[in-house]
Amino acid sequence: MRKVTPEDIRISEGGSICSMPLWAFRKDEDIFVSYDWIPELWADVWPGLAERIRIYRDPKPVSSVYVRTCTVCGEEFICMSHIPSRSCSKRCWRALRREYVNQRRKIRERRKYPRDPVDHDWRQCEHCGGVFEQTRKDARFCSGKCRVAHHRAANAG
Repeated sequence: MRKVTPEDIRISEGGSICSMPLWAFRKDEDIFVSYDWIPELWADVWPGLAERIRIYRDPKPVSSVYVRTCTVCGEEFICMSHIPSRSCSKRCWRALRREYVNQRRKIRERRKYPRDPVDHDWRQCEHCGGVFEQTRKDARFCSGKCRVAHHRAANAG
């Protein structure tokens, strides 16, 4: 039988548990639904885990939890926080983080280049009348100050 490893648990910076694998618990439905720790699965990781996080010496049944499905691997897990977690373990969290960082990088690179190629023509500012070199095809003002002043003048009722 598979045992719990430190990679299967996500711990916050504050030291509390964020998520744990659902398969490492036994569902108990006596009075209300709670999940009991399966000691054999936690034996290897529990001594080191108790030192790193702020929890009781002996594991007690977990009742105020949310059962969620991991967006990376599709496995069900127990989320200890009311804030929805999308990943079940450190491994899946790293995969989500890597995906997020790559998306942000692509967005940043897209912003570096203009939307349409510009011939860098010279235009006259619609507010002050000064001549400026356009950096965008649809540029109307020589600076942000002129753009804001023109907008305020047009909307001043």
